[in-house]
Amino acid sequence: MGVHPPGSARPGRSSGLDAFASPRPAPDKGPVLSGSPAKSRAFSDAPGRETAHSSDGYRPARQRRPPRSVFPNRPRRHGGSRRQGGGLSAIANAASQILHDLGGQHTLLRSPANGGRPVALYVPPRVNPTKPLELVLFFHGKGGRLDEILSQGGIAAEIRKWGVRHPNSLFVLPQGHRSNGRDWMSSFRGESFGELLREVSKAAAKLLQTGKLERGGILLRVHSTGGAALENALDAGELEADRIEIWDGLQGDLPRKLGHWAQDPQNAKSSIAIVYTPYQQGRVRSLRKILGNRTNFRIERSRFGHGQIPRHYWCR
Repeated sequence: MGVHPPGSARPGRSSGLDAFASPRPAPDKGPVLSGSPAKSRAFSDAPGRETAHSSDGYRPARQRRPPRSVFPNRPRRHGGSRRQGGGLSAIANAASQILHDLGGQHTLLRSPANGGRPVALYVPPRVNPTKPLELVLFFHGKGGRLDEILSQGGIAAEIRKWGVRHPNSLFVLPQGHRSNGRDWMSSFRGESFGELLREVSKAAAKLLQTGKLERGGILLRVHSTGGAALENALDAGELEADRIEIWDGLQGDLPRKLGHWAQDPQNAKSSIAIVYTPYQQGRVRSLRKILGNRTNFRIERSRFGHGQIPRHYWCR
């Protein structure tokens, strides 16, 4: 069956709007390329759109690609797939909007040291970049989404309060594994706590437009399965922290490993605080046996449920 130009009626059919349309000449097909179907491209009157013609008639116009997101969702070598709860792009962009609403300055980076997953950096509005900044790292629990932890978990409001009290803080919020939290910061997955600190320092210096970031200490906070990131950093010999706060996150063999790390003379000044719920009493006992006489070691049984601990203890 032959092809009829748009606007003309097929033989034997006169019903429909085509019967009232005036005939139009067939589009100019242009030069024929050797070894390929006859095709040419003609631009429509609408700016930003183009219509492709071919020997088979009109083809639908191809729309231009939308602008790239703040954090494009590309395949990663480590750290999950695009199916992680709407994709890492959606998580990062939602987290970026929440941090933007806090004021101050923020950025997100796709961190190779964090398995290609996003890491959010935020500094309060009253920061003085000429003075040392304390890094406040937070490793969340298993299955958590960074944007949901900031909003629904109430962490964004606590960050705002902390920033008022301690304006020279640099908040570091990595997105963890959403399936296997035990691999977070594992060297077997190509992740590295030490390399993460170097990436953060470089990105923060660029964000604050300083030649080099001057650190004023490291406060490391872990919640639930986020304790696996701490344990893997200990296994790799990369743990560096002036203060460690573990919120119901004594996972696996972490009590023994952390106890031996704390007994090292070079870590003697590092303080350790444990907040726990009843199901972790056994691991707390194990750590108490190792560090019971340490003056900068504190243990507290939480009055709140497991998921409520970060919000209630962030500013205490």
